[in-house]
Amino acid sequence: MEPAGRAAPGSAPTVLEPPAGENLPDLPEFEALDAEIAKLGSVTGAGSLDWERVLQLATGLLARGWDLKVASAHCAALAQLRRQEGLALGLRLYRELLETHWETLTPPLARMRGRRNAVRWLLDRLEQTAPAWPPVAWPGPQRDALLGDLRAIDGFLAGHMDEAPAMRALIQQAGAWVEEAGEPGPAPAPPEAPPPAPAAPVAEALDLEQMRARCLEQLARVAARNLEEAPGDPVPYLLHRTALWLGIRHAPEAWEGRTRIPPPTAQATGALDAARATGNARLTLAKAEALLPDHLFWLDLNRWVAESLDGLGWGRAARAVEGETLLLLRLLPGLETLAFADGTPFADEATRQWLARLTRPDAKDGAQPDGILPEARRLAADGDLPAAAALLARGCRDGAPARVTFQRKTALCDLLTAGQKGRVAAAVARDLLGDLERFQVPSWDPSLALEALQIILAGLRAGGQPADEVLARAAFEHLALLDPGLAMGQP
Repeated sequence: MEPAGRAAPGSAPTVLEPPAGENLPDLPEFEALDAEIAKLGSVTGAGSLDWERVLQLATGLLARGWDLKVASAHCAALAQLRRQEGLALGLRLYRELLETHWETLTPPLARMRGRRNAVRWLLDRLEQTAPAWPPVAWPGPQRDALLGDLRAIDGFLAGHMDEAPAMRALIQQAGAWVEEAGEPGPAPAPPEAPPPAPAAPVAEALDLEQMRARCLEQLARVAARNLEEAPGDPVPYLLHRTALWLGIRHAPEAWEGRTRIPPPTAQATGALDAARATGNARLTLAKAEALLPDHLFWLDLNRWVAESLDGLGWGRAARAVEGETLLLLRLLPGLETLAFADGTPFADEATRQWLARLTRPDAKDGAQPDGILPEARRLAADGDLPAAAALLARGCRDGAPARVTFQRKTALCDLLTAGQKGRVAAAVARDLLGDLERFQVPSWDPSLALEALQIILAGLRAGGQPADEVLARAAFEHLALLDPGLAMGQP
């Protein structure tokens, strides 16, 4: 389990019973983490500290045992890489570690000074870096959760640790870093003079991994804004999942199918359960999508989002969610068979059936072959191209799985091109090329993508519009990357 660049729930301590994990200070990964952190105290090494490596090492260690120093490094790395959002994730893990495993974590209770030093180190890091963060605006519950975790950690340490480090200043500062959405922040004072030009390009000064983390953070903001303005648009769902899942490199570790990820709490899912019980598709959509950042691997959420989108008539957005979910499963095969720490499956039976329909639309396990394609071809062969086109167009809007919809649209473009309806064929080809890129078809079915790209090229050329030449070149580049030999045979 190595979710890179973010603290996936899988990196949290577990609620499982003993054994309480390995003794982390005895592991070589602990020494590597210690050596990386030691660069902070080195005049020559501080600038070369790799926070992404710190996060990866700490995440891997926390999957094997519970250590306060490792948890402090984990939280500090998240805050360094993802600022307020990372801090919120790290503090949630930190709080659970303290409240759940105080008696068994290392350093042991007999070495309270070591525990105190680990906490003090984390607070020092936050006090040095956090004041430079630009404020962000969060919804009230999300902001309250961050402040609540800080206060809970402060209260727990005060009751369990002599001479516990004071956190009051940090708690007060946190209210300035994270504003409640809707509350206007103070207007920035105009600069007295223009800032000096940087000595080197920013891209050269920033660590590549930090740049990636910031890019994903910005992508998540764009997705949230887009979702508010156009909840029926596929784009925000694509952006949201890209921002959340792009940094995940491995499925969480599991024992007999169970991971160490705590299950969703009733408090977190109460509003979602109520919305589903009343059949409120719009509210179910909003609540399920909002839970995704804290439950990256809970595949039921994606099914509920897709079903809600279909229920609202937003089929293209539903297909986007399906396509991204399938891509995640291709990257993390077997994810749908895993469960939370208490045995709650990532994908319940309904979700597994949903995934089976998406991945095997023509399989022999109960799914029926698509009858629209042969019927449309029969109509076209009988000379009734308008009826064939209308049948396929309706089929592209009926909420079928992404693969089936894409195949129908491909067939529609092909029939229109063959029927010498160039302008209409070109219009469908433009839309089809957009679907191919948005749903990343070459990544999950290269052969389907190859077939579609040849039809797209023919459709665009049939339109005879100079503006379509740009799209034709883009389609040709896709084709050349998938099959250079086939591309060389294109006119």
